Amino acid sequence: MVSMDYSSRDQQGKVSFYVLLWKRKGISVELFDNYWKDVHGPVCARLPGQHQYWQFHVAHNEGGFWYMPDDPINGSAPEEQFDGIAELTFTSPAQRDTWFKAAGILMDDEHNIFSKAIGYNTNPGNSITYVDKIPDGCPNGEQDLVKYHTMIRKADGVGVAEFRRFVKERLVPVFSSSPYILKCRLHLFEEIDSSRPSAGQVVHTEIPGQQYHGALEIAFASQLDAALFLESNSYQNLAQESRSYIKHFKPFPQRTAYTFVHDDQITLAGQRSSFVADLINSIGASNQVKENIIKLMMGNGLSLSGDGGSTSEIIPGKRTELVEALFSRGEAFDSQGFIEFFTDTPVYQFGNFEPCLDKGAIFESVKYFFSQVSALYHDIKMMWEVGSTVFVEMDVMYWRKDGSLVTLPCFDICRFEGEKLAELRIFMDANPVGDATIPVADTSSVMTLANQQRYQPGDAMKRFFIENPLGRKRVLQGHTPKWAIAGPRWSATDLNTPFNSGLNNPKSGLLETLPGRKTEIVTALFARGEAFDSQGFTEFFVDNPVYQFGNFEPCLDKGAIFESVKYFFSQVSALYHDIKMMWETGNVVIVEMDVMYWRKDGSLVTLPCADIFRFEGEKVAELRIFMDANPVGNASIPVSDTSSVMTLKQGSRYKPTDVMKKFFTEHPQGQERVRQGYTPKWAIAGPRWSVHSENTYIPLPHNNGSDNGNNNFNWQQLRSYLKGLNLSDLVQMLSSEENP
Repeated sequence: MVSMDYSSRDQQGKVSFYVLLWKRKGISVELFDNYWKDVHGPVCARLPGQHQYWQFHVAHNEGGFWYMPDDPINGSAPEEQFDGIAELTFTSPAQRDTWFKAAGILMDDEHNIFSKAIGYNTNPGNSITYVDKIPDGCPNGEQDLVKYHTMIRKADGVGVAEFRRFVKERLVPVFSSSPYILKCRLHLFEEIDSSRPSAGQVVHTEIPGQQYHGALEIAFASQLDAALFLESNSYQNLAQESRSYIKHFKPFPQRTAYTFVHDDQITLAGQRSSFVADLINSIGASNQVKENIIKLMMGNGLSLSGDGGSTSEIIPGKRTELVEALFSRGEAFDSQGFIEFFTDTPVYQFGNFEPCLDKGAIFESVKYFFSQVSALYHDIKMMWEVGSTVFVEMDVMYWRKDGSLVTLPCFDICRFEGEKLAELRIFMDANPVGDATIPVADTSSVMTLANQQRYQPGDAMKRFFIENPLGRKRVLQGHTPKWAIAGPRWSATDLNTPFNSGLNNPKSGLLETLPGRKTEIVTALFARGEAFDSQGFTEFFVDNPVYQFGNFEPCLDKGAIFESVKYFFSQVSALYHDIKMMWETGNVVIVEMDVMYWRKDGSLVTLPCADIFRFEGEKVAELRIFMDANPVGNASIPVSDTSSVMTLKQGSRYKPTDVMKKFFTEHPQGQERVRQGYTPKWAIAGPRWSVHSENTYIPLPHNNGSDNGNNNFNWQQLRSYLKGLNLSDLVQMLSSEENP
């Protein structure tokens, strides 16, 4: 499976409150588990300030598996055998303080299930996820993997700073770089605040000698992988070296895990309890997650925002509503109202243009764009709200100054911090707006479906102005959408306006594939593209697909896809998908990336791109590519280095994930593709990156290269291998006295 790293989803949790919990004597572990996850957990989830809230239900550390040099058993004393861990993260210490101020209601419940609760705080930079290859960040029960929550005490006589330096610079790299590790998350604790009062019979204090100084969350795919890691030379050497810095390294096996708050949002388990959430998921009760039920169960939308901080509880759909309100500002050409939706340090990127990194630049950009058209309308097809991100698939209709209309496919990624936009990235080719001579087919639309069908959008923005109180108020204040004045002159006030219901649209079946499986298929498809394997590329599609690239007319059969990609591959020397993020939600995979193109003249251009894949089973039914690819064929079009999805606020840059390089060097499918001669063109032209790991072995024939009819050696494989080598790799191999 492709080693996607999801560690970035924890980046906004800057500080943590990490609590070790001992069950009350006289109750069973089963009763403890059920009350904690189904009663106590949903109460905690409703408190303000939280960014994430997990419960980890653990088994006692009886030892006998994770041995240490001075302690082959490595069990924990009876009094140290806790039963659970509550981990809460916050976007700032201020948000954590907000939660502490509201947490008194939890103290009244603690005595029902806990006998002891020891809470540790971490400061910014001391709760970090270094690697996370687990697709599901919101577990609700068993995770089908092996995970340990390892408690660490520093060695006597070692200073805290020295201990932390060893853990961060020596211990963590060994764990996070191991191929056996699925997840490595570190916490470095501050000293317990002993002034925190006990809650009745529940102890909140710990003597200094029993306090922990850190914790490491470690996951493996299987117990075998865990054993292989412990037997590895890298771990064995680390264990010996750690004796000078670490006194205790105590692993507690995880039994189950539950998520109650994630990305500032209360989860279904947080709303209704883990047990009820599992019932809803198991039976497929989609009505239970609709807004009317959520509002009913949550008391009509409980606000949990802290003073001056980010919103800690936004009902699912709230950010979607904010995006619609933002679009309404654009349709009314209200530049000032538009920028009020953004944080003070935003990223606003439109196509290949240089991004705007402050609100003043956004104001000037949208003001100028509004001056170039008479009206515009966002014809929304689909909106997804995933955590703090909203994705919008739509056509945007532009009425030019001469009265003509052009409709263009568009995809937006909107990232939020609380209720403010931190990033808005718009993926489209808007050149036909200013140049009416560029042809755009009627079928160049996100509404074009297979079998000559057409999706009927739900008229979301018309409804916003006519039905939504916010939209009606905007019209009364004079912010009428320009499409009501110019262009189509649709009414923005007529309550009798007929709307498309969208009820007759084709249904997409839910899939029986595992989470992460479709992401793996997408990566394999990209690999075909990077090897210019047109036939292999088309084999990923259903027989009646939709393949749409930018504003070009879509391909509606596999033969047309083959000819389209074959022609495109002939126009460049190499290409590479520099993937930033991949989301898999239901039957859809969304990819945010830069695509690097090496032209025939040797020059390189890098362009921002977003793809939407829709699946039927394990085949691609739709691939829609949103980007402006004109600079690929026209090197005179300027593209700034900052015109990239990797550009973050204040000009910082996101570190690429190297997914496709890893696919060819580490993944069995990728390695097999190279052996079959399907080397990615970027290993032959352009950057000439190597597709071989240091351990790649090509067996050589033992007959001095002669072919007597009995030699089964694959010379094509050797030629492909040599083509993929960098010159420096080849020189090093030839100068070595050892066999390759």
